[in-house]
Amino acid sequence: MSTTKRGSHDGPATKAVLVCRDCEREAHVDGDWAVTEYELGGDRHRVYQCPDCWHTLVVQPVFDDGVPVPA
Repeated sequence: MSTTKRGSHDGPATKAVLVCRDCEREAHVDGDWAVTEYELGGDRHRVYQCPDCWHTLVVQPVFDDGVPVPA
């Protein structure tokens, strides 16, 4: 999966693209973001982080079916 810096392409970003606000890295939501899960108080959460600067982009709850709630 290729990544680009914001503004280095000619079209608007799509909804399926995450953009790191710290380093402006952007990639498809299923791209090579650092994704981890943790449990807190009996609830599971999925964390998406930028692999370039480690900024946290998204923290989502995960339910029994393994699918996070849409943001």
